[in-house]
Amino acid sequence: MEKSTKETNYNKKVKSSNIQFSIHKTLYLFKKGLSIKEIAEKREIKEGTVWEHFAKLIEYNQLNVFQTLPKNKVFKIIHNIKNKDDKLKEIKERLNDDKISYDEINCVLAMVKLKSKRKN
Repeated sequence: MEKSTKETNYNKKVKSSNIQFSIHKTLYLFKKGLSIKEIAEKREIKEGTVWEHFAKLIEYNQLNVFQTLPKNKVFKIIHNIKNKDDKLKEIKERLNDDKISYDEINCVLAMVKLKSKRKN
């Protein structure tokens, strides 16, 4: 039996709102002073998921990248991003720095995407 369009749209909205709620729950805990590791443990999610939430929050102007990463890392990453469509792997290879993670690059790239949206 096929689902009606109305039911499909409802299911999409529910899924979307759950994702948004989850991301904002991460933000709430971060603003309370919890670290990425503590948020992951408290929420019983992976640290990578917390980083993904941060990237979305940064891209949608709910969190400042400088709240999550040291200035020097942010600027080093920015200098290796050519445009908002760069792939993480390309940026990582340009950086050639094992102390900078893909998650950190993703957060800075989210900031670049936010700035790009503002220009348009």
